[in-house]
This record gives sequence, C-alpha cells and structure tokens, in this order.
Amino acid sequence: MPIKVAITVDKLNAFLAIREEYGSLQREHEEVRSALCLVTVERDFAEERLLSTDANCSAQKSEAGLRNSLACSTKPNCSAWD
Repeated sequence: MPIKVAITVDKLNAFLAIREEYGSLQREHEEVRSALCLVTVERDFAEERLLSTDANCSAQKSEAGLRNSLACSTKPNCSAWD
C-alpha cells in the first residue's frame, strides 16, 4: 500500500545537497584509496631494491674478504702474518 509523504522544498534541497556532498566524499575516498595503493606498491618495490642492494653489498664484502684472505695467505709480507 503506497504511503503519501509531504516534504517542503527547503527539506528537499537540503536532502539533495547532502546527497551531493556524500557523492563527493565517496569520490574523494576512492582517490585517496587509490593513492594509498600506489604508495604501498612503491614502498614494496623500494624495500625489495633495498634488500637486493644489501644482499649485493654483503656478497661483495664476502668476496672482497675472501680475495684479501687468499692474497694474504700467499704473501708472507702481508700484515695478516704480523
């Protein structure tokens, strides 16, 4: 059964303004959410690059230490023999 509702023009305009503001807030929310996703992906890539760089540095230090160790073991005048 239909119900009749009476509403004033002022109330209707207020309702329409609220609905428009709500839509605007929803769009802004989606924009911020998209920006957050982008920043999260950028952070993850930066973290991966950092870990990769750290691993490369560690490997190079180990390799340099090994080379230095081998060089010292073949040279009696090396400071490691002192």
